[in-house]
Amino acid sequence: MYEAKIFDNGGSQVVRLPKECHFAPGQKVIIKKVDHKVVIVPADKINYLFESSFGGDSPDFFAEELVQDLQGERGLET
Repeated sequence: MYEAKIFDNGGSQVVRLPKECHFAPGQKVIIKKVDHKVVIVPADKINYLFESSFGGDSPDFFAEELVQDLQGERGLET
């Protein structure tokens, strides 16, 4: 597990990720807040990550709901 530091920048916040968690500069990510958790997923990997994480057969309710929410917000297709 890693720690990150939060900074305020005007009306937004910036998260300084440790190098082990870096994304490519300019890469688009999808962010979803679930209760007290924040999930950050590369936009071009959303389907692959969730399907492979759960075997693609029968994801649990949380994963299925999260994928549907993320796809709906971003206009992504399955």
